[in-house]
Amino acid sequence: MIAQKTYVIPGLNSAKLIFYLNGSNAKFHVEFSGGSTFNNVPASFTTTDPACQAAIESDPSFGKRILISAVYYYDEEGERQPDSPRPEPEPEPETEPTSVDSVTDINSARKYLKDTYGVSGKALMSKEAIKKVMLEYNVTFPNFNLE
Repeated sequence: MIAQKTYVIPGLNSAKLIFYLNGSNAKFHVEFSGGSTFNNVPASFTTTDPACQAAIESDPSFGKRILISAVYYYDEEGERQPDSPRPEPEPEPETEPTSVDSVTDINSARKYLKDTYGVSGKALMSKEAIKKVMLEYNVTFPNFNLE
């Protein structure tokens, strides 16, 4: 089943943004358009590309500034499916976090996350952002206290 998702940015007429797919060198140039601040219509972008969707949804602005306004599902023949709930994702098995003893300060934490997982430096600007990335990738730094 193919998911078609429409993303919106309220308060903008248009925007050209670049999104990076975590864990790879892939980047997506995305143009949000059709907005009208006068009529309170958000700029929007629609895609069926799962990699592009993953890149947008992993961006720190997703859920804050960038929102999903619609999701439609299509079968393999391109027929739109009746409105139905999203398929439930497969639960991931619980795994022990990866413990990295070599990280002892904030700079080595940023370097490790950038080098190992391809996280952009912009996504690691604060301690809270680093904690979020650590949770996302299930990694701990026992020799570095982020508190």
